[in-house]
Amino acid sequence: METNQTITHQQPTTEGAPYDPRPLLRIALSTGLSVVTAISADERSLATPCAEFDVRTLAGHLIGVLERISVMARGGNIDDVPFVLDVPDEQWGTWWAERATAAEAAWASDALLTTPIHLPWATLPGFAALTMYVNEVTVHSWDLATATGQTPQWDASVLDTSYGFMQQGLPADEAIRNQSPFDAVVAVPDTAPTIDRLVAWNGRNPAWHPAGPGSNS
Repeated sequence: METNQTITHQQPTTEGAPYDPRPLLRIALSTGLSVVTAISADERSLATPCAEFDVRTLAGHLIGVLERISVMARGGNIDDVPFVLDVPDEQWGTWWAERATAAEAAWASDALLTTPIHLPWATLPGFAALTMYVNEVTVHSWDLATATGQTPQWDASVLDTSYGFMQQGLPADEAIRNQSPFDAVVAVPDTAPTIDRLVAWNGRNPAWHPAGPGSNS
């Protein structure tokens, strides 16, 4: 169930940027932490909606995503961060909290929101690059939650902003999808919850179950 909490992200909050995604990142990181720390030891080898990851490796990948958020703010190469971090099972929450704090600190300057961020596949203004990673954190948090039977309280503003951004930045066009790491959009009703529509646009089946087919990340 989505929360009723909202953040006014349609009005400019910093000069030159259409909105400030940093409050959304903070909420997405908090939601992700709640998911990661609720995973039990016997759930770490479970399958996830990302067919190439089990829960353990997806958690290591997502914690690495947090590190990449800091690296790109500093002008570094995100490919220098391993695709999957080898995180000790008993330290998932600690590693997450440390990297979440570092990511927020790395983006403290308002100037970063309009600074060109150079990624391996594109150069984007900072606000857009960060919104892309808000989406990434949210969708992978959903992956982990779905794999382990959790139902987080998804924030409406995080979902709305991520969904709108991904619709613009990742068209449903099959040719474009075939050149990206994203599967085809999964059809869901327009009345579906926003979290379902978001993950479906990212190529996930909102009805995914460990006993059924997965979808790639």
